[in-house]
Amino acid sequence: MDTKEKMNVGVGEAALTMAIGIIIERAQRLSSEDQKDFYKLVNALETAKDAEDLQAIRMAMMEILDQEPCGITRMDLPNRPAKLQRWVEYVAQKVRQLRKQAKLTQVELAKKSGLPQSHISRIEAAKLSPSQATLEKIAKAMGRLLSDLDPSA
Repeated sequence: MDTKEKMNVGVGEAALTMAIGIIIERAQRLSSEDQKDFYKLVNALETAKDAEDLQAIRMAMMEILDQEPCGITRMDLPNRPAKLQRWVEYVAQKVRQLRKQAKLTQVELAKKSGLPQSHISRIEAAKLSPSQATLEKIAKAMGRLLSDLDPSA
């Protein structure tokens, strides 16, 4: 390995070390419930079946890590633009409605979709704006099309 290759490896290792440090710092700021969900997803990385599954796990991890810290009161919830809030509430209602029509509990849907139950709960409560990958997993778990949950799909 020449000097330039060694230098590139050193830069790559430094970047990885910094990234891990940032992830650890963000994870420590999460609520205990979110920390449990995040660590379950970290463990799920090892058992990902394919690239699509891996990407869905990564997206769910990012959704948890990218949350703005908020307190318990409703006043502390981040303000979403009205259009996004309507979409989140619509999706929440559709996920809950279709889950109940399928006679699934949140736990059963979570197992079938590969997502934590608390993630399903936050989606149904309109506390989380789910990614398309997350909605695709939920739709697939219920034998539905993405467009059944997301009118913009």
